[in-house]
Amino acid sequence: MAKDIRRIFELFETSPVLVAAYDEFDRLRYANEAFRSAYFIEPDEMPLWPDLMRRNFHARRGTVICVADFEEWLRSTQSRRGNSGTGHLKPICSTDVGFG
Repeated sequence: MAKDIRRIFELFETSPVLVAAYDEFDRLRYANEAFRSAYFIEPDEMPLWPDLMRRNFHARRGTVICVADFEEWLRSTQSRRGNSGTGHLKPICSTDVGFG
């Protein structure tokens, strides 16, 4: 079983698909290279989700968020994170990652 799990993580690391896992406190615990590259996260960095969103919003990189009040968007989005049904995150702009 441990060998299978190692193989899955090897596949995650080489995949172009963004893969990440957050803990119950919304701290990043695992992210593959594709995810780290898209969201500008250093290999040893484990930021909280809101800190990552805030940092990238102000740097105009990562997820494109087009709102007048970012902090209000962040509060609203955080209230839905981890919920099922209507709590799924929806794209804010037509481009999900990057500014081009």
